[in-house]
Amino acid sequence: MFREELLSHGFVPDGAVPPGVKSPRDAMILEPKQTSIDELLDFLEVMITRREKAYWSVADVGRESAESTYLDTDLVVKSIRAVLIRLCGSRR
Repeated sequence: MFREELLSHGFVPDGAVPPGVKSPRDAMILEPKQTSIDELLDFLEVMITRREKAYWSVADVGRESAESTYLDTDLVVKSIRAVLIRLCGSRR
């Protein structure tokens, strides 16, 4: 479910084994697995922190790199939220 959500947000298969997905701006490669709600919540926290660090890193890494990382990380955050909504909604 998480992999499909990432693909719907513009990630593309990376061709590796095990199969991962590459972000639209090449800021990251993820190996999404079917995970529990708790694991997704933990990963969401990590990605929100990464997104915030990218926002404040312009002086260190440059505008283009910081923006790419921020935007790709934001897509991961949106994907996790969508999966969590579906998983929590299916428990009702």
